[in-house]
Formats: sequence, C-alpha cells, structure tokens
Amino acid sequence: MNVLRISLAAVSISLLLASCNNSGTTTNTETQAILPKSDTIIISEMKYTPDNITINKGDTLVFINNDIVSHDVTEENKAWTSSELKVGDAWKTVPEKSANYYCSIHVVMKGAFTVK
Repeated sequence: MNVLRISLAAVSISLLLASCNNSGTTTNTETQAILPKSDTIIISEMKYTPDNITINKGDTLVFINNDIVSHDVTEENKAWTSSELKVGDAWKTVPEKSANYYCSIHVVMKGAFTVK
C-alpha cells in the first residue's frame, strides 16, 4: 500500500512540475513570417536538376551552370530569359508566378517551377 501511495505521489508531482514549466515566452505562430530562401537548380549533363521544383513566393531561384557548354534559362513564352550562362556562371531570379522554362541554345532541355 505504501509503495502505491509513493508511486502515485511521484507521478502527481511529475505531472504538476511538467504543467508548471513555462519559460515565460509565448509564440504566436499565426503571425510568424516565412522568410525567403534560396533554391538551387544545377545545369549539368544537358539537363536542369531538379527539373521540377516548388518554391514559396519571394524565394530566390539560383541556376548554376556546371556543364561543359553554355546554356540559358528562357520562359516557355519568352516572357523572360537569363543571359548566356557560361561554364561556372550563375543566374538568380525571384519569380512571381509558376513557369515552364527551357534552354534556348539546347531546346531539348526543359524544366518547371511552381510558386505557391
């Protein structure tokens, strides 16, 4: 009987202490902003990797040419295009909306990103 009382007392004290553990800080997750980040697309072996990516509005997309030849990044309706990306070059953009793109130098190279 004493063992049961001691066990119940220990459990009760543990629960009481756990419920009182408040660091004094409060967090309102509804008002926390999502900070922009960068996502990288590598160009190599005549393809974009990843070739399909989802990003948040405000994020930066970085295209890095690690291939042995020059490439570019052109929106499928030619609404925008990067400059020619020579080997080792990078191009950054902060897209406002989703798009399909391709390399106008090597038109078989295609990719897409979705902005949410």
